[in-house]
Amino acid sequence: MGFAGARTLGIAMWVVVICAVFGYPTALLIYRSKGMARTMLTGAIILPYFVAILIRTYALMVMLGRNGPINKLLMGMGVIDTPLDLLFNRGAVLLGISAVLMPLMVLTIYSGFSRIDPAVLRAGRSAGAGPAVVFWRVFFPLSLPAVGAGGLLVFVATLGFFITPTLLVRTGDQMFAMHIT
Repeated sequence: MGFAGARTLGIAMWVVVICAVFGYPTALLIYRSKGMARTMLTGAIILPYFVAILIRTYALMVMLGRNGPINKLLMGMGVIDTPLDLLFNRGAVLLGISAVLMPLMVLTIYSGFSRIDPAVLRAGRSAGAGPAVVFWRVFFPLSLPAVGAGGLLVFVATLGFFITPTLLVRTGDQMFAMHIT
């Protein structure tokens, strides 16, 4: 497999962790929302799929650039004196791939939430458990298969990712898909 393959597996695992950590609360927010709020949040998650990955990656490059809005904001607030090098490193690759694949994780987890029987949650509450106990002892364990499915989808998609890492990585830190071309 070589060093690029090991690097790719490591990046894929980190992307799964990032997507799960941020995707679970996002999916939970959508699940608990009602009516128009749920529609708007779901639309906001699906909307990036209508924009090409190349354009999304380029937008991320602009935001992370030395003269981008993130550096300007940090300098304007007095947090830093000189612009940070936020591009062409492992963090930029993780952020870029995670941003592109986050909707996949969120939608998979949300789908799993929708399959949890509300009667089970009501049974927990009627047995005297508080909302936190019902969440951690009933809802969360029942939602873990959806997190696993989303993680698997994100992991496999990351293994074959090409455009985002190509644009955001430095020369010596390439992923496996770049070596195939």
